[in-house]
Amino acid sequence: MNNKILKPGIAVFFPVFFLLTSCGGVEDYLEASGTLEAVQIRVPSQTAGVAVEVPAEEGFRVEAGELLAVLDDESLTLRRDQVKAGRDMAAAALDLVVQGARQEDVDQSREALNSADERWRLAKEEADRLRALIESGSVSKQQLDRAESAEVLAEGARIQAVSLLAKLEAGARDSEIAGARAALDQAEAALALAEKALKDTRIFAPSAGTVLYRMLDPGEWAAPGMTVFVIADTTNLQLTVYVSEPDLAGIRLGQEAEIRMDGSSEVLSGRVSWISPVAEFTPKNVQIKDERVKQVFALRIDVKNPKGILKPGMPADARL
Repeated sequence: MNNKILKPGIAVFFPVFFLLTSCGGVEDYLEASGTLEAVQIRVPSQTAGVAVEVPAEEGFRVEAGELLAVLDDESLTLRRDQVKAGRDMAAAALDLVVQGARQEDVDQSREALNSADERWRLAKEEADRLRALIESGSVSKQQLDRAESAEVLAEGARIQAVSLLAKLEAGARDSEIAGARAALDQAEAALALAEKALKDTRIFAPSAGTVLYRMLDPGEWAAPGMTVFVIADTTNLQLTVYVSEPDLAGIRLGQEAEIRMDGSSEVLSGRVSWISPVAEFTPKNVQIKDERVKQVFALRIDVKNPKGILKPGMPADARL
């Protein structure tokens, strides 16, 4: 076996990761290399819908709260309005059972029921007419869906009107008052959920950063929980390097580091933010067999990148 003697100041380079300790010169230093990474934030869709606007493009710099995409909100707007009407009716019902019914209230409720009956009858007739025409292709599925939705809403309003009139005529007991309060609380909660679902059709950037990936285009369907954007703060990067156990003794949290990259003479500043508490074997992409069997410790260096010179995935050298 031939032993190789290294002279002071001569560097031995290995692919991807390498270590260098200067034995001569004014001061000793440790040099290592790795790949720059950025903390990535996956932005999901909170609700389901078809994308109608996607202003954010890959590579765009966005600020926290900036609009990234808009989903179709027609159905959710109708749902919100329906729930709001139910909330208003629950509030009115509570007022009536608490205050007690007057004859004029009973008369008005009866008139409201008559009106609700007429609206439901007309909505049902229209839905029945379109159901009869759908198979012939004379009407679209969208027209039928809207008519059936109107029928359901009208029927619900009629049922509530029937219930309200019955309560007015019978008078209220303590248990009925408690039930009316609970119904109003339930309606308020349902309205809050409907308003949140409507609000979630607007997708905003959770923090400032650069759009790395966009997985949603106009016209595409977004499902709840689906990642639609990946954003990273490229002004603050991380560089992971590896040092041997003897060299670890000279490394401290908060220690400053000089960061250099290939093809540039500019030197950026970094700071050691994490030291692995557990040793590991040198990563396998170090191709020298003698080096693969040595145990090393990982260091993470936070690198300031205000000018955007460094990019995630670029190799960089750190001198500590």
